[in-house]
Amino acid sequence: MTKILFSDARFQQIYERASQFVVENKVSRIYQNLDLRVGFKTIVICNTWRIDRCLSSANIEAFEWSYEHKSWLQIRSFEKWPAIRLFPMQSRPKAISAKWFAIEILEKAYLYALHAAGFSELRNVKKECASHQRLKNAFIKRFVGWLYLEGGMNGLEEKKISSVFRAACALRKNIWNVVIDRPLLSLVSTLNGWGYSLYLDRYLVCAMHAASVKRIASEHRNCLPLLVLIKPESWARLDLFSRSTWVKDGRMSTLIDRQGTVEGRRLASFMAPATYRWLLAAPITVVLEYVQTPHPVALENIASSNLPKKVPAIVLRAILKVSRKLDRQVMPEYQRIIRLWVVHCCQAWQEQGYAHVRNYMNQFRRKLVDVLDWAEADGVAKHLPDKNSTWASVERLSMEWHEQQAARHAPPSRNLSWHSRLSDCEIDEFRVNALTCSTSLQEEGILMHHCVGSYDVDCHEGYIRIFSLTDSQGLRSTLSIEDTGDNTWRVEQVRGVCNGEVSDETMQVSKKIANRYTEIF
Repeated sequence: MTKILFSDARFQQIYERASQFVVENKVSRIYQNLDLRVGFKTIVICNTWRIDRCLSSANIEAFEWSYEHKSWLQIRSFEKWPAIRLFPMQSRPKAISAKWFAIEILEKAYLYALHAAGFSELRNVKKECASHQRLKNAFIKRFVGWLYLEGGMNGLEEKKISSVFRAACALRKNIWNVVIDRPLLSLVSTLNGWGYSLYLDRYLVCAMHAASVKRIASEHRNCLPLLVLIKPESWARLDLFSRSTWVKDGRMSTLIDRQGTVEGRRLASFMAPATYRWLLAAPITVVLEYVQTPHPVALENIASSNLPKKVPAIVLRAILKVSRKLDRQVMPEYQRIIRLWVVHCCQAWQEQGYAHVRNYMNQFRRKLVDVLDWAEADGVAKHLPDKNSTWASVERLSMEWHEQQAARHAPPSRNLSWHSRLSDCEIDEFRVNALTCSTSLQEEGILMHHCVGSYDVDCHEGYIRIFSLTDSQGLRSTLSIEDTGDNTWRVEQVRGVCNGEVSDETMQVSKKIANRYTEIF
C-alpha cells in the first residue's frame, strides 16, 4: 500500500500514477542499444526517448514514449529531452562526470512521467504552491535520491549505483559511435558557432535535415549560422538564400519576415540588394556575429558605407557588436562614421600589423561606441559628420560632447523607469547596484563623469540594463549589459571614471553579472 504523502487527493493520485508509469516502463534503465528496424540502429534512453540512426546516411528519426497511447510517437521538437552536451566536455573526473550525467538524465525522465500523469494540470495558486513543489521534490527524491549517497552504503547499493554510472558512460560513448556522423557534426559546429556549447538536441535537429544542411554548406557555407534563426522546415527550400527571399524589392515582406524565422528572434529581410550581397559574401565569423544580434537596419548602414575591399573580419565583427546603435534608421551620417572608423582600423592594420589590431580591438570599439553615442544624441541632428569629416575631427567632437555631459548637473529631462531582474547583491566582493530610472543614471553619470545618463531610453525599451559596481577597495565602475535578442544577455561595455579602463577582475565580474541575468531571465 502506497504511503499517504499529501492531504489533497489530486496530488496523491498523480504521485501514485507517475510512480506506476516509472515502474511499468522501466524508466530507470538508462541505455539500450537495439535493432528494431531494418537499416537503422536504435538507441533508447530511459525508455522515454529514442533515436533511430539510418545506417546508410547521417539522417536520424527521433521518438518520445507516449504514456497515453502506450507507443512511440515521432517528434520534431526536443524541448522535453535532457540537455546532453557534446562539447566542450566538462573537465572533471570520469566517475563524477558519469554520476551527474546519469542524475540529469534520470531526473528529466522522471519529470516527463510526472507531467504525463497530470502534474502540469494542477492549479498553481498561492495556497497550493507548497504542495505543488513538494510533490515534485518528493517524486524526484524517491527515484533519484539514492544516487546521491556517498558513504555508508552496503554492497548491493554500491553495485546498483555502479551499474547506473556504467550505463551512463555507455550511453555517452554510443551517442558518439552510433548517432553522430562526423562530417555532419563539423557542419553543425560551424552552424552553432565556435566557443559555444553544442548539445545533442541541436545536432539531432540538423541530422533530421541532413541533406538540406549539406546542400546549403556546398552552396553558401558561410551562411550556415543563419540556419539557427530559420525554421528547420524552411531549410529544404531551394530559394532559401535567393534574392527574392531576402530583399523586399518594393514588397511589404518576404518569406523571412512572414514565416521563415524561429519564434522570438529578429531576423528580417532587407530593403537594398547590396545588403543581401554583402551578407552572402561576408566571412563566416561575421555572419555568426550577425546571428547573435540580427539588426537588419544596422546591416543596411554597414553595407552602404562603401568600405575598403580588404577589411579584417575582427573589425566587421566589432561593428556588429554595437549594431544596436546603428539600427535606428538608414542614414548617411551613420555610414560615414562606419567608413571613417573602418579606415582608421585598416590604417592601424597596415602600419602596425594584425596583432596590434587584435590586441587593441576593445579600445577601438570603445571609441566607436563613444562616437555613436555622440551621433545619436547630438551629431545626426546637426548633419554631422559631413562629407569632409575625418576620424580625428569626429573623435574630437565626440570628446567635447562627452566632456559637456560629464559636467552637467541639471536634472534629467526624462522621468523613465524600468525593472531589473537582478536586484542589488554582492559578487566576488563587488557590490552590484541596479540603476532603474533616469534619475539614477543621471546621478551615476555626474559621479563617474561619463554619458550613462543618456541611456535611459534604451533601458526603458528593454535593450539595456545598467549596474554600478564597487570593488572591495571602493573603486567604482559602470556596467552595461544588452539583450542579444533571444533572452541572452552579454556585456556591452564597462567604464571607469571619465570612461577609463577597468581591471580584469571587474571585467570577469561583469561577465558573471551578464550570465546571471541570462539565467534569471
